[in-house]
Amino acid sequence: MTTLKIVKLDNLHETIFNYISDNNIPIVEYDNMKECILQMIRGKYIFNMNRDRLRDAMEDITYIMSPEDEVNKDRVEKGLEYEYSDEEMFSDDDDDDCLTPRAPTEADIMEAIKVAVGEAKAEVKEEPVEEVKEEVKEEVKEEPVEEEPVEEPVEEVKEEPVEEVKEEPVEEVKEEPVEG
Repeated sequence: MTTLKIVKLDNLHETIFNYISDNNIPIVEYDNMKECILQMIRGKYIFNMNRDRLRDAMEDITYIMSPEDEVNKDRVEKGLEYEYSDEEMFSDDDDDDCLTPRAPTEADIMEAIKVAVGEAKAEVKEEPVEEVKEEVKEEVKEEPVEEEPVEEPVEEVKEEPVEEVKEEPVEEVKEEPVEG
């Protein structure tokens, strides 16, 4: 009985590269690398990691084996252009023993949404409305506060008699021109 060869993240690149060298497999393009990985799996190699990590390694090694191919270079460059948050760069994934960032997959995004929704639901306390009303009634039944009537001060306004002002007629004065 043949044993399985477990390939972990810390020896991924080296294992694939040695397999290619030992078996004289020509790697010119990414499709050659895919075929090589399939051959390794048929040979009982088990890749114990996230498939995105495996694809990144495949792209890297394809470029190492055929650096003159612009398609290989572009594929690696595209992987290097992703922007990561600090959380993604230093995630605590069980299968992630290194700090190499990776782009989130659709499955990662959906899982994050499910977790966020689950946490939000857990925070919302669903109590029956009737129970809440009773609690409120009990709180309101506390001792009633008697309000004393407040008397506002009233200001008295005294009216003083108004004197009528009589206008005296104004005489018109004619000015004579001064000669000088």
